[in-house]
Amino acid sequence: MTKRLIVLISLSICIFGCKKDRPSITTAPDVGSLKISLVSGKDQSAFTGVDLKDSVAVKVSTDGSPAKNIIVEFRVSGCNNEFIVQKQTNADGISKYMWQMAADEGEQRLSAVVINKGKRIDSITVTATALKNPINNVTSACTPPNALPLDIRQLSTGRLLACFSGQNAIRYSDNIVVTIKRPWV
Repeated sequence: MTKRLIVLISLSICIFGCKKDRPSITTAPDVGSLKISLVSGKDQSAFTGVDLKDSVAVKVSTDGSPAKNIIVEFRVSGCNNEFIVQKQTNADGISKYMWQMAADEGEQRLSAVVINKGKRIDSITVTATALKNPINNVTSACTPPNALPLDIRQLSTGRLLACFSGQNAIRYSDNIVVTIKRPWV
């Protein structure tokens, strides 16, 4: 009975304690033909669970000129693919994304998609290589991007429950805290 109560209370804290923080997005202007191109950040590598050294930067242009206030949707492959990050382009048409390598060693992909008035207009894919982490045996790096843990609870079995800021994201571990997973997978 006590274990169930602890789990119920922990899940309630995580579910109702997390709130959705979405950046305010300015309405996109009426523009001509939008195109996206890679400015920097390709062919990088980093250890699993670690950010790449340089942000991935993309440029959105319309008829050859920088397109300001256009939404770019960034989505990574692997265990973090449910966390879509949307950012607007600046006055130079540039949008940047700091990419953290997930737990899967080898090639990982990031797609950047131009969104205008709710429609996908153009996209590019960037690859990076996740290397085995020699310091920490990272078997899971599936945490929401740019999120901090709001609450972490350990059950009597050793299992961890975690809730992160900025997302309704709950993660749990196996009983020996080797992997952290989404509860619905």
